[in-house]
Amino acid sequence: MLEVLLGWYGSDHPVSEFKKREAAKFKTDVLLKLPANRMTAPQTRSLSLQNRLEVSSVPKISNATVNRYLGCHRLFWTFMDAHGMVGVPHLIWSAVIIKVRRTENGEQAIQTRRNSSEVTAG
Repeated sequence: MLEVLLGWYGSDHPVSEFKKREAAKFKTDVLLKLPANRMTAPQTRSLSLQNRLEVSSVPKISNATVNRYLGCHRLFWTFMDAHGMVGVPHLIWSAVIIKVRRTENGEQAIQTRRNSSEVTAG
């Protein structure tokens, strides 16, 4: 799960520079566009992360999976913070967890804790 973060930002991006804004941008620009089965699907398995995000013909990972990725990042930041490795609190990841609810037409409304505006996902 952390390989997606490294694949997007690269290994030379200082962890201490991550802020809530970057976490939210990572969620919307990467995780919500991440193809399901990206390592095994023929359309995506040989592509770089950036190119995988551009493939629209494959299903995307579920909101629950997005939340698992965000939770993994939060736990990793908690570990680093507890061991004095980074000055950025793990709360940057908690602030972007997806809250999902059903609407009248059966679609999921996605709402972040940080931003209460709704985006409809199919």
